[in-house]
Amino acid sequence: MANSDQSNQPNSCNQPAPASGSSVDLIPHMTENNKQVAFKILSDFLSKMTPGQHSCKKIYQDSNKQLKQLKDEVMEQTKQRKEQMDQQWALD
Repeated sequence: MANSDQSNQPNSCNQPAPASGSSVDLIPHMTENNKQVAFKILSDFLSKMTPGQHSCKKIYQDSNKQLKQLKDEVMEQTKQRKEQMDQQWALD
């Protein structure tokens, strides 16, 4: 037998979807102060994630720099070998 208290409570699954662009109270039972505290905790947590993102960006930039240096070295070696081959070809 179902509890009669449950039948009087609104079912969030049966609620209509909010209109586009409307503000929605995602946590209706929280007081404004509790919402501010929750937002502060979430903000602090997310701010701690940013250094990791900066680290990834730094690693990406460093690898691109190393790849460019490697490319420059290979291009220089290729140029030198071509010159050597041209000189050898001229001697033969």
